[in-house]
Amino acid sequence: MNELQKKVAKMIYERGAFKFGEFKLKLHEKNPDAPLSPFYLNLRTKDNPGMKGPLTNDNCDLIAKAFVARIVSEDVSYDAIAGIPYWR
Repeated sequence: MNELQKKVAKMIYERGAFKFGEFKLKLHEKNPDAPLSPFYLNLRTKDNPGMKGPLTNDNCDLIAKAFVARIVSEDVSYDAIAGIPYWR
């Protein structure tokens, strides 16, 4: 793990965006008997119009930089990139 990845992991943990426990996910709406998830990763921002999250826009920028660095270092090829939908 490089320094940027360590910084992102630490930030996600300190912001409370990653939690351990038992969590119902969206899939449980249609599959209520599915096993609960042992962790939850909340990448929503504080200004999310639906449900507020623990991250700032700067936090998300840092996460994106780590993804780009990893994609470049692994020489991943792709045809398109799509972001997480943001509904207003």
